[in-house]
Amino acid sequence: MNEALAISPSSPQSEEVIRDFLQKHHCGVLSTADTVGNPHAAVMYYTIDSDYRLTFTTKVETQKYKNMEQNEEVMFVCYDEPTETTVQISGRVEKVVDPKESRDSLNALYRLSETYSHSELPPIEKLYAGDYVSLKLIPQVIKMGIFLRPDAEENGDLYEILTFTSNA
Repeated sequence: MNEALAISPSSPQSEEVIRDFLQKHHCGVLSTADTVGNPHAAVMYYTIDSDYRLTFTTKVETQKYKNMEQNEEVMFVCYDEPTETTVQISGRVEKVVDPKESRDSLNALYRLSETYSHSELPPIEKLYAGDYVSLKLIPQVIKMGIFLRPDAEENGDLYEILTFTSNA
């Protein structure tokens, strides 16, 4: 299901700055919770599309996947130490049903692992946790904090925010 989302940026440069950051970084922490609120977090490789949707692959017997089956609301965080920049994405996940898109996500996982950790096998490959499944994070809010921004005079100057609403 690819519903159209309208984007409300907090400033004229928000979309470009956030997209550029997320396209240059490929790893972050996905936080999930089960139905009673028990939290779980895991590091994930991801890809991003033109609508700011993140795609990632995991296995069906992992705790994060079990949590997402019960509660589709998640939080994703990506951080860059040299610039003290963080991006937080709150949204919901949905299973990728298109076989080509799932295959592309799995292939990206291997490519990213090879490129960034110099390991042929990504960490998830080393877990005996069932079959692979690809998921897409549909953003509701993306908040970027740029804590080394030289022209920041007050807290509001540190943030770029995108708010997403459904056009359905």
